[in-house]
Amino acid sequence: MKILIVEDNRSLAMLVADTLREAGMLPDIASTSRKAEEALAAVKYDALLLDLGLPDRDGCQLIEDLRLQGSSIPILVATARHEVGTESRFESEPPRRYSTGWQNP
Repeated sequence: MKILIVEDNRSLAMLVADTLREAGMLPDIASTSRKAEEALAAVKYDALLLDLGLPDRDGCQLIEDLRLQGSSIPILVATARHEVGTESRFESEPPRRYSTGWQNP
């Protein structure tokens, strides 16, 4: 399974990638939404693991843009963002899973 990890914290992204590799998956890392869009255009991924707090654009906007483009890639949102209403932004086109349990080990 080919997974794109979109996370700007390099050490956290590497830890997640290593864990996914140990589980037999093939992870790639993008540190910005722009790099994620470039990777998604070049490679057929099976799923997207997305942090919402990206340096160049909000991850919620990336999800909205992907859905507007017709992408149905499964998305797991894992973020430290605990703002009320964040999850409700996905009512029309939700990610597959949403978790606020993302923590730097």
